[in-house]
Amino acid sequence: RNTLTETGHYGKSTEGLDGRFSFHQFGIVLVTDLEDDARFNFGIRYNRTNDYGFEQQINATNTDGSIVDQWFDNADFYSPNSADLWGAGLIFEQLAADVELIGFNSGTSSWEQYAWGTDVLQKESFISYGGRGEFALDFAYEKDNEWHFGGSIVIPTILYQSREIYSESNFDPASSFRSFTMKDNNDIRGTGIQINAGVLWTPENFGRVSAYIHSPTFWSFAQSGSLEFTSYDKTGGGSLNSYQPFDDFLWRMQTPMVFGAGYAYVFDKYGLISVDYSYQDMTTARVSARRYPGELDYLNEDIDNQLKGVQDIRVGGELRLDKMFLRGGYHYTSTPFKTSEPVAYQYSLGWGYKANQ
Repeated sequence: RNTLTETGHYGKSTEGLDGRFSFHQFGIVLVTDLEDDARFNFGIRYNRTNDYGFEQQINATNTDGSIVDQWFDNADFYSPNSADLWGAGLIFEQLAADVELIGFNSGTSSWEQYAWGTDVLQKESFISYGGRGEFALDFAYEKDNEWHFGGSIVIPTILYQSREIYSESNFDPASSFRSFTMKDNNDIRGTGIQINAGVLWTPENFGRVSAYIHSPTFWSFAQSGSLEFTSYDKTGGGSLNSYQPFDDFLWRMQTPMVFGAGYAYVFDKYGLISVDYSYQDMTTARVSARRYPGELDYLNEDIDNQLKGVQDIRVGGELRLDKMFLRGGYHYTSTPFKTSEPVAYQYSLGWGYKANQ
């Protein structure tokens, strides 16, 4: 694929072309005929459901100031009497202080700014990689063209990596620095497993009855990253560097189970009717930290207090009148939140005409 991006910043437009090759889908199915009118199917498939690849470039002059202005303001507001920016949760501001773009004057007990300007050249390069995909093993058994059993083992995966390089130059001649560079790297990886099963019963002159169950998806995630600041003094003879790696954050997530059932009947040549129902208990969703047990318990409390089960009902039908067809449907979906009304009531009507019978 080729993606053309155009970014506007302070009146200047920057274009970038992102061309990448990615493998999106693969599948193979094997069919085996058994004795007594039975058949067994086995399949392997891979489907890349999302592509996180993206690239953009920014290159423009900011006539309003520098991003250092924002870091200085944050430090002065949230930590006015202390140089401990880590304690105030100001990570970017702490690294800016490490490379002396800003600094705390202990004599005056106030923050000072050492890089500023009104025509600052700002450049940014952002690139992301990765995607989401599913690898699955599928099984199906058919007996007497009446009973159909199916199942699958699904292994979903997620990979997201981003690399951002941001720089500023052309500071005011009175400032202490000529430029600085910031590098922000992030990496998220996840793997899960889910088991699905279903049955379809199609007895003669009775219609079609179906039921299915999707197990929770059990995810395991690892997140890591780093932040690096480098400042260059205006004489060009020296630089300061501060590198902050972030420890891997390992956590798990369990999605809710889903089960459903349906019925459909065809009235010979006169029409059909179908009803489908599914239910998902959102309160069974769970997250947990692997290295620091209990760290994410507050999210589970929010899930218990704010969420509930979700019901989905679909009813549809078709009536045939000679060469004309009348179709209608109704869809109801309840909200997952305890304090909200149902998300959707949907109705549909259709009309068709077939000239050749």
